[in-house]
Amino acid sequence: MSNFKFKNLACVLSSMLILASVSYRVSSMEPGKSESTSNLKSRILEAFESRPSRWGLRGDIHFWNYLEEHFSKMEIDESYTSRDFEKDIYKVFEQISNGQKLTKGKDVNFKILNHGGMSGGSVCGTWWINEGIPCLKKRIFGVNYLEVLSVPLFAIFSLFLISVNAKN
Repeated sequence: MSNFKFKNLACVLSSMLILASVSYRVSSMEPGKSESTSNLKSRILEAFESRPSRWGLRGDIHFWNYLEEHFSKMEIDESYTSRDFEKDIYKVFEQISNGQKLTKGKDVNFKILNHGGMSGGSVCGTWWINEGIPCLKKRIFGVNYLEVLSVPLFAIFSLFLISVNAKN
């Protein structure tokens, strides 16, 4: 295959990947948007039913239960997204912690969540950011694998094109 044909093929393939990525993002920005609101609310409540097998600290399960109750009382419309869901978790955390932020590496003790024990009422920010929130979002909204892979694939194709051009 001549260099000209090879360059054209690489350009076409990378363009197709970009277009596929953009069109997929537009067509499925949030799975919850195209479904009924009651179905989305049901999925949110169902996501809390199955408890994780391990927690960061003793208060994490009580924060989980607190969030479950919070979302059961909340009005959720059809425009509610996974980003909205995550923002709401951060807001609830800040509200019941008197303004403390949910951050990695920071554990916060909540009197409202203390049911005894040495770390009773303590919530592990790292666990929530790394495991709790992603687990809930995946259960409710699923995973957009193309969106997750599109940036690394685009980078690989870009590096490939650069190396092809550098050889010429």
